[in-house]
Amino acid sequence: MRKRVILTTAAVLLVAGAAIAVAAPRVGCAGGWHERGEGPRGGRAMMMLQQFDADGNGALTRAEIEAVRDDAYDRFDADGDGALTLDEFEGYWAEFSRPRMVDRFQQFDEDGDGRITAAEVDERIDRMFAWGDRNDDGELSPEDRRRR
Repeated sequence: MRKRVILTTAAVLLVAGAAIAVAAPRVGCAGGWHERGEGPRGGRAMMMLQQFDADGNGALTRAEIEAVRDDAYDRFDADGDGALTLDEFEGYWAEFSRPRMVDRFQQFDEDGDGRITAAEVDERIDRMFAWGDRNDDGELSPEDRRRR
């Protein structure tokens, strides 16, 4: 019984995640993608849910999610065949992932000059090793994992 509940929950989350991923271009940068709060409990997920809620009742219907999906297909299905080719999906993915890419760029560009220098990358590498190399051997390896 417990295994069935876990599998059912995983399936529901997978379907919901896929629907949000297809519909996400509707939000875009104007929706505030650069704010912190990623993940299922974070600000981005809530922001997307608010954007999809067309009637503003605080709940999502299948019809609301499908409307956002239909909008994505209208914009990216260039040949109008009702399916996305890899090239068509590339446009969708570029629009969908650009805000996150810009956010990551800004994280690396610590001085905000619009350029990522080797020194800025090195600083992040240094922090990664300071955090992850728990046995101080100069390598990141399974031996560095925390014991439970």
